[in-house]
Amino acid sequence: MTRLPGAVWLVVGAVIGLGAAAHAQLSAPTITTTGTSCSPGNDTSGYCGFSTSTVSSSGSSFQTRYAWNVNADVGTGTRIQTGTAFHRLSSRPLRPPPIG
Repeated sequence: MTRLPGAVWLVVGAVIGLGAAAHAQLSAPTITTTGTSCSPGNDTSGYCGFSTSTVSSSGSSFQTRYAWNVNADVGTGTRIQTGTAFHRLSSRPLRPPPIG
């Protein structure tokens, strides 16, 4: 009987182990808009509004949407409507399920 070298058993063990690997999943995204601001505020001559939403979320990826509307509409004169937008996303890996 021929004995296989230890390196061969190491490769065989690694290949068998690959089939049973568990992969971590991503948690659902958390979206924040902290720091988003507009100046001057909303009134009959100007408006600033924003919203966020999660478009899709699976265990391996997610898509989010950030909508922002800044406008000014004056009859005479000028108005400067400014804004600062922040769209922050966070997610974390979840522990993979146990094998077996």
